[in-house]
Amino acid sequence: MKPIISEETRSDCIELIANLVKFPSVNQEALDNAPFGKAIDDALTYILAFCEEIGMKTYKDHMGYYGFAEYGRGEDLFVVLCHLDVVPADDEKKWTSPPFKAVIRDGNIYGRGTADDKGPSCIALYALKTLIDQGYTFTKRVRFVFGTDEESLWRDMKRYVEIEEPATMGIVPDSSFPLTYAEKKLLNVIIKGPGSDQLALDCGGAFNVVPGEVTSSLTQAEEVYQALLSQGITADKSGNEITVYGKSVHSAKADKGDNAVMNLLAGIDKVYDHPLVHYLVENIGHDPLAVAIFKGQMKDDVTGNLTLNVAKVIINESYSEAHLDLRMPVKLTKDFLVKPLYDSIERAGLVGEEYDYLDSIYIDKDSDFIQKLLDVYRNHTGDMSEPVTSGGATFARTMPNCVAYGAKLPDLPSTEHQIDEHMSLSNINLALDIYTEALYRLTTVEGID
Repeated sequence: MKPIISEETRSDCIELIANLVKFPSVNQEALDNAPFGKAIDDALTYILAFCEEIGMKTYKDHMGYYGFAEYGRGEDLFVVLCHLDVVPADDEKKWTSPPFKAVIRDGNIYGRGTADDKGPSCIALYALKTLIDQGYTFTKRVRFVFGTDEESLWRDMKRYVEIEEPATMGIVPDSSFPLTYAEKKLLNVIIKGPGSDQLALDCGGAFNVVPGEVTSSLTQAEEVYQALLSQGITADKSGNEITVYGKSVHSAKADKGDNAVMNLLAGIDKVYDHPLVHYLVENIGHDPLAVAIFKGQMKDDVTGNLTLNVAKVIINESYSEAHLDLRMPVKLTKDFLVKPLYDSIERAGLVGEEYDYLDSIYIDKDSDFIQKLLDVYRNHTGDMSEPVTSGGATFARTMPNCVAYGAKLPDLPSTEHQIDEHMSLSNINLALDIYTEALYRLTTVEGID
């Protein structure tokens, strides 16, 4: 008999999400045994304590990089890869409600992490709790792995895979349904150049966010402002301070956003003479496909176009640098793609350095494992869509036979990394149904039989 999810369980799941959102788990200064700061470590301690309460065996890395909770028996290990760290809330005054206080309104739960990845992690955890509470016998060990550095350099999972047992199979509740079977390569590059005694900038943010708004104080603000207006770029000016607007999206969808840093640089390049600014404007400009650098569109028939996001630019008296985030097609090699980029940087008299790299994943979408996951999703939604590919980077690429599976429904907006991040209660309820049946079918005696 298939599991039944009570209204009390659904309510408790939302309460767990709200409790976890309270931790401002942004990457902060390292402490002893808390390499990414106290708030992240507190969130990890909290969720592991909850897992113990529901009958799971828990383990916390003695250096504080990760933790996991496990239930069931068997040789096979089914993993659910989660992360507890979140991106900064940016200007909290622009949030309708405090980012680290979950608020329910208009059928949604709001707060940083509700969509990425605290909300989905709690939904998947309550799916397992449902099976535990109803007494199902497991044929596999189910392990929830809680990462703490996903929004930065993945140092948590790099340590995990060096030490711990690899997965037999698994899911990552950190994307969208129906299922993601291929993820692009991810490359972070820092371009370094000279400083300036005329121009000072520090605008933008994390590699994986397309900047939606930037403000800078400039000595020639009026000239830059006029240059912006002449190009049709939306901006405000107050004294020497200029604010330029765009549209913030995840770097994986850079071609769907409008980069405020690049908008600002388009005006600055008309007034100031700086080699890094000129390189960025001339070679990237408003084109997230970077056709000028690569002499055409770099794409394949699986994951589509390469995209490039200029996430941050810093210029001071001592140095200048730009932070670039590239999402690269799975079928094109890294060496083939980076050569024209580094060549163009060198021609401009600048230096390009790799900051981080994650290889792609590409799993056979016709495998029995993936088809079972798809079948569960289709049974609950009636949506017969095929599995998809993504420019996003999830923990799925850290282990064999793992795929991103939900939790966002495909017809709902993506709010991760944005102001007023939220997830709809209806999405939570349906995702809970899907995850519960998926775990039931893939990890329990009755489901597999």
